[in-house]
Amino acid sequence: MGDILGHTSGLKASHRKQLEKLYQRKVHKTELISWELLREICLMSYEFDRQVGVLIHRKGTVEAVVLGERRKIRFPDLARDRSGLLRLNQLRFLHTSFYEEGLTTDDINNLLVRRLDMISSVRINSNGEPGLLSMAHLSPNPEESQGVVKIGPIKYFDFKPNVFELITDLERVHVRTTSSALRSVSKDNRAIVCALKSSRTKFLDQDLEEMRELATSSGLEIVETVIQSKEKPDL
Repeated sequence: MGDILGHTSGLKASHRKQLEKLYQRKVHKTELISWELLREICLMSYEFDRQVGVLIHRKGTVEAVVLGERRKIRFPDLARDRSGLLRLNQLRFLHTSFYEEGLTTDDINNLLVRRLDMISSVRINSNGEPGLLSMAHLSPNPEESQGVVKIGPIKYFDFKPNVFELITDLERVHVRTTSSALRSVSKDNRAIVCALKSSRTKFLDQDLEEMRELATSSGLEIVETVIQSKEKPDL
């Protein structure tokens, strides 16, 4: 059974056990998330008065359970978080929210930087039940809509797409279009952005964006972003 990540200070033992049981849940690959799991994390979030998030692998396993604060939640620090230009990360993140804002800027940044399959938030109703869902995935055309397609707010049962087919089709288009674009770029002008993330890292997204801007302004084409979580570099 996995650890509970995030803001766990003051977490009751009984609440920790509830959260740990989420690792046993399975999600069918065609679903964004099962109704039972969605309802479970909303009721927990309502009871704990904190946001709860789950990181789900494309094959349907729960890879991480994250506890946030009432206002915000941090994307989990993974042992190795590798985001390539061609393939997606095979992970989707869904978290609860007490507010009507839908997806936050941090959500969209995590989607783009980590190349997640999808990112979603669910508004908790006043009785603790799931409300409207807001979702986003990368656009098949990176030059449109800032590279992101947003869906919702929408009711759970009104979201009909087969998520596995949606994401694999999207990935197939990305591989085809990006491979074609890379062939037109000189090998001498390609660059990989790398970052080391530790417990002391505070502004990773901003630092990565600055690195990309510097590389682009120097005439380089960013072909990959690699983020590794370690407390100190290997020297």
